[in-house]
Amino acid sequence: MTEQSATNKKPLLFFIIGIIAIAVITLIVINDDNTTAMETVEVDVAADSAIETPPVEPEPEPTQQAELIETANELNVEPEIIEPKPQPVPINQSDEPFALSVAQLGPAHPVIEWLEPTQILRKTVAMVDALSRGELMFKNRPIANTVLEGAFLVENQPGRIELSSSNFARYDTVISAIEYVDEDTAIELYHFWSPRLEEAYAELGIPTSFDQAFRAALQRVVNAPEVAGNIELVRPSVYYKFADPRLENLSDVEKLMIRIGPANAARLKAKVQQLINALDSNPV
Repeated sequence: MTEQSATNKKPLLFFIIGIIAIAVITLIVINDDNTTAMETVEVDVAADSAIETPPVEPEPEPTQQAELIETANELNVEPEIIEPKPQPVPINQSDEPFALSVAQLGPAHPVIEWLEPTQILRKTVAMVDALSRGELMFKNRPIANTVLEGAFLVENQPGRIELSSSNFARYDTVISAIEYVDEDTAIELYHFWSPRLEEAYAELGIPTSFDQAFRAALQRVVNAPEVAGNIELVRPSVYYKFADPRLENLSDVEKLMIRIGPANAARLKAKVQQLINALDSNPV
């Protein structure tokens, strides 16, 4: 019993003692054999009975927080204060905070310099949605088009055009930047921004979740086929295409994995698989 509870019960204790005292005095008066006194006593008792006893207020139920504090005080320890979970800013105010979050992926991470300045979160969601279907976005991307250095390289062989192995070096900086990402930081940021990512994804009117689309996009990279040897190209118009119809009919993501070269593809698949494993261990 707390000190406050004991204090609240003191008036009730005094009231009970008073009633017992009156009863004892009444018995003494009756034993003195005086009828008038008896009548007087009866009147006094009747008068006493007419006085309403003030109701005793019930003790309020202690709240959970109060119980925790009381228990902590008894154990002489500091009570645990549960801080509210921080929430990301609204989508329309998210450009700068989201960019700063991306910058936390690693010390001096170059991706911060590649981001477009506006609507980063919505563009990211749209890009992931396209990747989940095996498609590449060429407009309204969150990443600037100037990430890759140099032009697309080919080798002219007698009677044919081949994809040049020198072309693979154009993707080295991008692959290294992806490898540089810290998985724990990436998952923490993904969890933090998940409500806004899901909100932006819902704006697209797609019945599935962003998390499902994100995982599908990652899985497409991991499952991309590996192509060895020289790869023949054709140029029916402005752009090059794969001469082999089986390669040309692959998805945009799968064809990109061929263009970056076998070594870069292996590096990218290994890193993406690490991210998938981290997501599986820490699902949203």
